[in-house]
Amino acid sequence: GKEWKKHGTCSENVFNQPNYFNLAETLMFRYDLRSILFNSKNPIPLPWPRVSDVMSAISKVTQARPELRCNYYINGNILVEVALCYDVQGSRVINCTRPGTVFC
Repeated sequence: GKEWKKHGTCSENVFNQPNYFNLAETLMFRYDLRSILFNSKNPIPLPWPRVSDVMSAISKVTQARPELRCNYYINGNILVEVALCYDVQGSRVINCTRPGTVFC
């Protein structure tokens, strides 16, 4: 479907569609971003953390740069999604680099 065409086709020579989505579901839970961001040892400053604080906390654990996606809300941007990027095999987190994507 639409999600396969948008995200999965770069891996179609490695995974078939069902295996791709099974792997995606597994990878979605590999890192607990909530505990990374709100752990007691190294919490991000609340209530309004800076983008660099969020990026740094996630990068420290994953060893890779995530993609932060924001929407404009009232007088500024609000974080709505964090994406981790993986190599084609889905075996390791890699730096997200999506030129042209609007970050926070």
